[in-house]
Amino acid sequence: MGSKGNPIPTKVRVAVDERENRQCLRCGARGREIHHRMRRREGGHALSVCILLCSACHRWAHANPVHARAGGFIIPTWSQEPTTVVPVAAFYGAVTLDDEGGVAWVVHTA
Repeated sequence: MGSKGNPIPTKVRVAVDERENRQCLRCGARGREIHHRMRRREGGHALSVCILLCSACHRWAHANPVHARAGGFIIPTWSQEPTTVVPVAAFYGAVTLDDEGGVAWVVHTA
């Protein structure tokens, strides 16, 4: 189903824009496109699934799914982990996203 049949709600667009400070989560450039880390039919428009990317990084994520999965920009449908614990390799560090619009740093312990 394309975006015309399942538009992104305005409140989700606004929340993602604000959470990402209008920056691409991958490179830090001015972001303009909402990217679903998981297919819409599985993840819907949950805030833990939707991220802001610039056009170039959005194209990169779809053209390079193996690397995008490694960075948390794509969550495979077969993943057993909830979207809220799959970290994203953001330009400012590894983070997890929750469904309330929150961001948490991923802390690695030795």
